[in-house]
Amino acid sequence: MAAEPVFIPAESQESEDDGYIMTYCYDRAVAKSDLIIFNAQDLKSGPIAEIRLPQRVPFGFHGSWIAG
Repeated sequence: MAAEPVFIPAESQESEDDGYIMTYCYDRAVAKSDLIIFNAQDLKSGPIAEIRLPQRVPFGFHGSWIAG
């Protein structure tokens, strides 16, 4: 089950969709969550990174990535 995705613009963003889509995904089979990252311009290619987290991220969790 995936959470609400967040768009992160590329550092040198050249177009509206130049960046990344990040979301948490809960794997019920192992009761853990992953952070999944996609290239926003090429979602059909699948994730560019999957980071297994040490525990489940609760549904409804919200966060922000804010520079410095």
